[in-house]
Amino acid sequence: ANLNDDFFTLLAGELEIGDGFGELCRGPVKRPDRALQKVVRRCYRDARCLTDLVRCCIVLESIADVRKALDAIFDSSTVHHGLKDKDDEYTKLLDGSDKKLFKICKVKDRFTDQKPIGYRDICFNLEVGWVIESETAGSLSFVSVQDFGKKHVRTHICEVQLMLRSMYELKINGCHENFVEQRNMLSQ
Repeated sequence: ANLNDDFFTLLAGELEIGDGFGELCRGPVKRPDRALQKVVRRCYRDARCLTDLVRCCIVLESIADVRKALDAIFDSSTVHHGLKDKDDEYTKLLDGSDKKLFKICKVKDRFTDQKPIGYRDICFNLEVGWVIESETAGSLSFVSVQDFGKKHVRTHICEVQLMLRSMYELKINGCHENFVEQRNMLSQ
């Protein structure tokens, strides 16, 4: 099974990427040296906390498109899974885990961020769950959030960036290396 390819297909379908709306740019699997860096700097040396090995960027043409993509992510995701009072209508509305495929774990809104570095995007950490249908065929099936934690369900927190095309062009033409250098100087 290839979580990378299957996750990208699922995400593109949920956000209706294509036909003139957005472009999904697959990120490479996080390099081992950067993964180790994150385990030491952010996870207090606990590799179980490592996330975003699977990552992508959704390139959009306008702020209106960013809003449309945000709405699609929210429609496919839950934030409040596992609240205690499951009979409360408000809790059911918030949870919705029986129909949702993603659990929003973290959001970084760098569009409204006042940091002087100037990098702008919205970055989500979305948890996704799946079961392996066949080890030999390598096929997997995604499950709804309510099934996370069940036997044989595997999960991973993936990173999804929503970015304007103008920022993406700067990123791929050398500016991202400057961001990485600054991040490393600050030990983040």
